Amino acid sequence: MRRDVLNAGEIQKWAKAQGFDTVQDGLHVTIIHTRTPMDWIKVGEDYWGDSGKMTIAEGGPRLMERFGDAIVLQFASSRLTWRHEDIKRMGAETDYPEYQPHVTITWKLPQDMDLSKVEPYRGKIELGPEVFEEVNEAWKAAVKEQTFTA
Repeated sequence: MRRDVLNAGEIQKWAKAQGFDTVQDGLHVTIIHTRTPMDWIKVGEDYWGDSGKMTIAEGGPRLMERFGDAIVLQFASSRLTWRHEDIKRMGAETDYPEYQPHVTITWKLPQDMDLSKVEPYRGKIELGPEVFEEVNEAWKAAVKEQTFTA
């Protein structure tokens, strides 16, 4: 279950300005990754709002981190964390002990880049409606990176 980033172009501009060579296509925020069979109708819809969209406001705590091979922009969101935990309360199990809202920026960190010197993206993050999908065990093979041109 995920929400796609609607203002990906803004994040791509930021990434290029920070020195990244590529950005993952299909920027999104994962709400939960579970192999547990779920009745998505019982999971229901997000409690807040009626547009289906969500905005992470400018500012707030943001960090650039490495999650395994991925370079991610972490941010705080009580709403996303609540949604994740609510689905776990309904029986979903996940491989990850803690949930941290994030957008995977790239899988290809330039070799000469010091991630601690990257200024995190601080603008708003516009998220689309929730997308429910079955787990694709071969998801990593489908990841594509957009290369920046000069």
